[in-house]
Amino acid sequence: MNRISNEQLNIPLTSLKMPVDDKERIRRILEAQSSLGPKGRRIYIGTFAPVFAAVVLLVTGVGVAFASRDSFPGDALYSVRINVTEPAQGLLIRDDEERLDWDMELLDRRLDDEQYALVLEEHSEQDDAAQFESELKSLVGDEQDLEQTDDESATSDASIGSVDEPLSDIESDLDDLEREIGREQNESPDGE
Repeated sequence: MNRISNEQLNIPLTSLKMPVDDKERIRRILEAQSSLGPKGRRIYIGTFAPVFAAVVLLVTGVGVAFASRDSFPGDALYSVRINVTEPAQGLLIRDDEERLDWDMELLDRRLDDEQYALVLEEHSEQDDAAQFESELKSLVGDEQDLEQTDDESATSDASIGSVDEPLSDIESDLDDLEREIGREQNESPDGE
């Protein structure tokens, strides 16, 4: 067994050169392997992407159509139900008798939708009236609170006169300090 000495290991890596033929051979092997799948089969990702996108769109579309079945006026999926789901269901009907039953069912659905919309509108008007009444009560209560606050501030204004007396004491103390500082500055030889 050949032993490698420490001197041989400390050779700078830049001094090691690979022959050009070996580089080309390794490059060809790597290029061939990079286009192969796990077991050496070629994979074409470009053909799977459109198929995958079509499957995702199909599943999403079916999910939205299924979710729109129970939607009512005002719901986000109601237009999908009216414009997409129900016409698509109608296209699947081939028999004239079944077509007549489908048309009757659509009429019943439209009547139910209109009744739902009327009930929704009625509740909305009642809610608006109740909200207006509560806001009016709130405003009247706020006005009464303001009147009480005005009365309290008028009584507190009468007691402010007692605060003026300590302020005048502080002002006279400040005047005394200013005079004393002025005297000390005049007595100093530098005037500082």
